[in-house]
Amino acid sequence: VIKESVKVLNALTIRQITIKESLIGRTAFESTGSFLPVSTVNMVKASDAVLLGSVGANRTTDITYYPGPETALLKLRKLMSSSINLRPIKHYDSINTSFPNDNLKGTDILVLRELTSGIYFGKPKIVRKTYAQTKATSLEGVDTMKYSESEVRSIAHVAFKSARNRKKKILSVDKANVLESSKVWRSMVLEVSKSYNDVRLWNNYIDSAVIEILANPREFDVVLSGNL
Repeated sequence: VIKESVKVLNALTIRQITIKESLIGRTAFESTGSFLPVSTVNMVKASDAVLLGSVGANRTTDITYYPGPETALLKLRKLMSSSINLRPIKHYDSINTSFPNDNLKGTDILVLRELTSGIYFGKPKIVRKTYAQTKATSLEGVDTMKYSESEVRSIAHVAFKSARNRKKKILSVDKANVLESSKVWRSMVLEVSKSYNDVRLWNNYIDSAVIEILANPREFDVVLSGNL
């Protein structure tokens, strides 16, 4: 993927770009014993931009690594303060799809996903044994989902500013009916919305939102979501 991406980059650029390569993930581990080597960290800090492919592999042995190859990507996000993922969704008439074309024509959605907090980064994050009468009975996994006011405000402002340059509509998705972190998420998004009176905000639960987007994709503009 990266080799072909570099070809496209070189073909489209109007100025000279110096490209250096470094290792990350499984390839880095097999060569250096680290999923994110110090040499890669130093190169990232000295660069203007990072072009990154997938991290990890489909090998079943990956699950035996803890932390695994994917942790390198999470560390890289923190290192670069890359807290927001922008994912455009746009329909092109020339591309065939299993969905009815009449329902898709005109679809133009921008999804903003928070990247550096939430359940991927919350502590504790452990696998532990449970005990009954001093004997281990089974394993249980624990993940922690946390969001602070400042983290939600940060991505919410970006979402509203993006919407101002589009159709001025935002759908914020959460699970505020059952998750405490989602209650903080929704309240902070509502607070930020008061500074953008020209942008219309909807709040919806993620499961319901997915159904609505699939049914009427053209009705949506900017979608704001957490890191899950």
